[in-house]
Amino acid sequence: MSPNKSSIQARFLWAVLCLLPLFLGTMAIALDRAHKKSLLHAENEKMQLHILNTITQLELLPSRTESSSGSTGESFTLQMPPQLQDTNFNRPSSGYYAFVFGTSAKALWKSASSQTWSNSPDRSLLSKGAVGEYLFQPEQTHGFFTMSYRVIWELNNQEIPLQIVIYKANNAHSSAISSYRKTLALYLTGITLLLSAMLFLIIRWGLAPLHRLSGQVKELEAGKRNSLEDSYPQELAPLVDNLQALISTERQQRERYRDTLADLAHSLKTPLAIISGLPVNPQTDKSLQEQVERMNEIVDYQLQRAVTASSHRFMQQVDAASVIQRIVTALNKVYRDKNIGCQASELKPAFFIGDERDLMEVLGNLLDNAYKYTHDQIAITLTNQDTPPVISISIEDNGDGIDPARQQQILQRGQRADSRQAGQGIGLAVAMDIITSYQGTLTISRSKRLGGACFSLSLPGKRSI
Repeated sequence: MSPNKSSIQARFLWAVLCLLPLFLGTMAIALDRAHKKSLLHAENEKMQLHILNTITQLELLPSRTESSSGSTGESFTLQMPPQLQDTNFNRPSSGYYAFVFGTSAKALWKSASSQTWSNSPDRSLLSKGAVGEYLFQPEQTHGFFTMSYRVIWELNNQEIPLQIVIYKANNAHSSAISSYRKTLALYLTGITLLLSAMLFLIIRWGLAPLHRLSGQVKELEAGKRNSLEDSYPQELAPLVDNLQALISTERQQRERYRDTLADLAHSLKTPLAIISGLPVNPQTDKSLQEQVERMNEIVDYQLQRAVTASSHRFMQQVDAASVIQRIVTALNKVYRDKNIGCQASELKPAFFIGDERDLMEVLGNLLDNAYKYTHDQIAITLTNQDTPPVISISIEDNGDGIDPARQQQILQRGQRADSRQAGQGIGLAVAMDIITSYQGTLTISRSKRLGGACFSLSLPGKRSI
């Protein structure tokens, strides 16, 4: 379904389905980074405590050393308790390792836990960091966090530089992040489903007045109600008021059309009755009587249309070929002076499903226009189609044709293709109104066979046996 034809509810749902994962995904990334940052901050503080704890247990003792030349000089000895307060540094392979360096790259002391540690301290740390600065490296080098701290130890007026380096395995940190991500994904999935369901219900609740309005409009079209309800939200109130006004105006206009049609048809009844009662020439008796009867049928039909508005509840099977032949016979007499050749003698039966008078009205208007505007040739074709069951009628002539720019315009009431001919431009509009009431179609084009106008008509038909 394309976006232009989809429902408003579908548009809202598509927007929610697109925006909700984007929003929750962005939130998941932000929460993951914030959680990771908080864990690193906690690791930083813990390792600072390890540094301070190591410094508090560290002790330097003076000692004298004798050089190869026999002179003596001041030196020191670093002492640490056999067991540190933090037992993690006392157990081998615990993941916690501590080192103390002097001015050389060789460790002055290392924790008991490092005795089985195969890795060597990162020598690049020995040249980094200022005195009194905690240098934390959260990068997971060889699977460890590292922190170093430089300190100046004073002994007998001598400044001795020391550097404490702590290593801590990050497997617990990685496990905590992995567990957090799984939990976060689970909760966000639940939140997504819950929000989707809630938003769907909110959208349905918000669009319920529109669905109700659509249902009432359909009931109006089906004749099940006469007006719309007034209990709509304020956003829809102007639309409902305009629809009410439009319905009322259309109903009043339709009533005026019916009254005018009924008055016109009724006013013709008396003159026709007088004409039918007058004595006539025996030579023209039959033709005149047929036309008077035909005019009476038309008046009766228009009176019925004014009352019933062509509800099509009682349909019949009408042979369209027979109706065409009758209309052509009558028009040949009316337009005998034009010597028109009409090709309609070999039409096969094809049954229209509807009112015969409606078919007579439509074909009468179309064929009368063809006779009026042709030069001397008219071609009529009639075909039957089973899927869907329709009959197709085309009426072609060799007249001047109709300008493509006006082909749809002349189907409107009061519009005419040629102002030189007499008429009010109503016939095609009436025909189009009847065709539309049967869900039929009428198209106008240029005739490929005769070069003039071509009217193609499609109406409901009967399936062939």
